[in-house]
Amino acid sequence: MISAPSHQRVVLSLHSLDLQQSDSLSIFNGETADELNRVVHLTAADDSGFAVRSVSHSMLLQFALDGPTESTFFASWEFFDASPVTNICEGGPYGREMYITNSNGTLTDGEGNYDNDLDCRVVISAPSET
Repeated sequence: MISAPSHQRVVLSLHSLDLQQSDSLSIFNGETADELNRVVHLTAADDSGFAVRSVSHSMLLQFALDGPTESTFFASWEFFDASPVTNICEGGPYGREMYITNSNGTLTDGEGNYDNDLDCRVVISAPSET
């Protein structure tokens, strides 16, 4: 699990991914590995080279192996303060995803240069009470 200070969020960059046929890597928002919090589930058919941002101050990675394996992944992370102005088409695993928990702000679609079949997904949720 990666935990940032409570006022910050986590951005995880996946640089390389080499999974064997039945192995997987799942990334979850928060501290629990449940279906509602899963951001992405990666298998041998998936590529690396994207970033995932958390909705809370923590992110959980689950590396599932079916036995002895040569599966590997390389990732880095950093903490960031949530910004009131957010580009909705920033990197995500399948198209683009952005998770926003700010109490207010402005959205922009960025520079307007889009790849074919690009899907931008915005999830806006209220911050959890502490």
